[in-house]
Amino acid sequence: MQDLILLHSHFEPHVGSDFTVVGDNGATLPLTLTAVERGRASGYSGQARDPFTLIFQSAVPDAIPQGGYVFRHAAMGEVEIFFGPFNCNDEGVQYAASFN
Repeated sequence: MQDLILLHSHFEPHVGSDFTVVGDNGATLPLTLTAVERGRASGYSGQARDPFTLIFQSAVPDAIPQGGYVFRHAAMGEVEIFFGPFNCNDEGVQYAASFN
């Protein structure tokens, strides 16, 4: 799936499902995809996709640094995504990945 241009439609069926982030050192972090937020298209005719943001929730209270990570999902396989923490809440840390 890595060579494919990722679209919001690839992720929307998986809201509420679990992903595993794999760090460079092999450590893993379980995340739940909590939302796929669609952005507004720029109107630029060369745009490969409409913008969207993925919101993930981690139950782990310590945030991992922003960066590119391999995400594993039972149905989607492996995909590399750049994301970072943006909020801490009672459940742990929220992360976001934006696609333009």
